[in-house]
Amino acid sequence: MPQSLNGTEIFAALPDNFPMSTEDVLDWAEEQDDIPEYALADMRQHMPRQDWPDHATFLSEVQNYTWTTPSGAQEPVWGGVTQGGLD
Repeated sequence: MPQSLNGTEIFAALPDNFPMSTEDVLDWAEEQDDIPEYALADMRQHMPRQDWPDHATFLSEVQNYTWTTPSGAQEPVWGGVTQGGLD
C-alpha cells in the first residue's frame, strides 16, 4: 500500500514561536528524530527562504509538501516541496 507524508504532519509539533525564518523552522526539524532524512534534504534544497509571519500561514504552505512512497519502495518517488519529483 502506498504511503504519504505531508508537511502538516511533519510540523504538527512545531512550537508557535512565530515569526520564524525558514532556517529556524529547518533547524527545529533537524532536531526531530521522526522526520525522514529524504524530507529534510528536500526541504533544505527547495523550501522558499522567507520569514513566516504566523503559524497558520506557515502550515497553509507546508500542507502542500507531500512525499509519496509506492508499495514496497524504500523512499518516495514523487512529491516534496516542488511536487515535481525528487532529485
